[in-house]
Amino acid sequence: MRSQYIHLVQRFLRNERGNTAMMFGLCFLSLIGVSGLALDYTQALNYSTKLKIATDAAALAAATITGDAAGLSNPDLEPLQLAAAQKTFNANIGSQSYIEDVAISMTISPGSIRVTATGDVANIFGRIFGSPVTALSATADATLNLQSEKMEIAFVLDNTGSMAANNKMNLLKQAVHKFTARLQQAIKAGGDIKLALVPFDTNVKVDPVFASGRPWMRQPLSSLSGWSGCVTDRVQPYDTNAITPNLTTPDTLFDAVDGNSAIFPNAMPVSCSLRAIMPLVSNFSSYDASVDAMSPNGQTNGTIGLAWGLQTLTPGEPFGTASAFGSEYRKIIVFLIDGANTKNRWTTDAATIDQRMLLICTEIKNKGIDLYTIGLVSANMNVLTPCASNPSMAYQVTDPNKIPDLFDVISQKMVAVRLTK
Repeated sequence: MRSQYIHLVQRFLRNERGNTAMMFGLCFLSLIGVSGLALDYTQALNYSTKLKIATDAAALAAATITGDAAGLSNPDLEPLQLAAAQKTFNANIGSQSYIEDVAISMTISPGSIRVTATGDVANIFGRIFGSPVTALSATADATLNLQSEKMEIAFVLDNTGSMAANNKMNLLKQAVHKFTARLQQAIKAGGDIKLALVPFDTNVKVDPVFASGRPWMRQPLSSLSGWSGCVTDRVQPYDTNAITPNLTTPDTLFDAVDGNSAIFPNAMPVSCSLRAIMPLVSNFSSYDASVDAMSPNGQTNGTIGLAWGLQTLTPGEPFGTASAFGSEYRKIIVFLIDGANTKNRWTTDAATIDQRMLLICTEIKNKGIDLYTIGLVSANMNVLTPCASNPSMAYQVTDPNKIPDLFDVISQKMVAVRLTK
């Protein structure tokens, strides 16, 4: 019986009838299997690309979220950044169900945000071979990078009475806070940013304790006791340059003025509710506190604001905190004015004051300082555009609610958000 069985097997093996069809069938099934797996792979690759695009966009969106007027700290920002990442990811991935069990997570480190996304794609043919899904993952790192590692930036900001209307002052404070928060997030080892603040109306104010008795102040009386700190324009032509004050040339000195006109008898009495100028500092908390203390009052003299913005970025007296011109520091002025010039030391003629302002703008640019100009509502852009370092750095804002958005635009010229992975 066993020998008969072996004989039948041998006959079957020697029988070549139907082999071709059988072999073709086996080859065809193999071909279908390989093609199916290739289709699954192509599908997964396509969806992986879409997942990566959505993850990149999510990381960039999270990195652009910075602090606001409430002074949010980094831990406070994380929920906002994650929400921005999730919203942007959802918008880019779409509502399709081709990727299942999608989840994103976020990791924050100084100057960098990492977003990781995972999900599964159902296989069409792979499940036949025991692989029902392909697991996908994507990672994106978005970093904040200073365009220049060392910067000295002076914000020269209108604090006149018109800034009280339409919530402009509060919107301006919010805008500055967001700007400085973006700078602070971008600082890495070796980075160095210093900020100055120059609030202005018709005059500017210096800390009277700091300035009293200094040789760069012209004191008609023997003492500046009772002086509130207000300073008027320097005598022309020194009102439009940064020449160091010198006792041998009295007109280069700065002239005090206060509410009772006793300190500078030739000046009209003025109130001095301005926040004092803050020279360059690297302490962002104290800087933000000074911004919050700004209060709108008085008339408009853009020339004196720009002149003292230049002083804060000039080495030597009166402040002595700025680096030398031509050093590794990039020097920047962000100047905002609400409406037209209305009054300086000598006149209330807007056109005359505009001409003085154009002169100080030229002095600033000749020093190699980048000058951004922002005109609110009815500001004279015919003056502010040539004042700026170039026309693309001059902005007009007709809707005060857009002030924070504009400051975001300018800050992006100093801090770039880039994908590094």
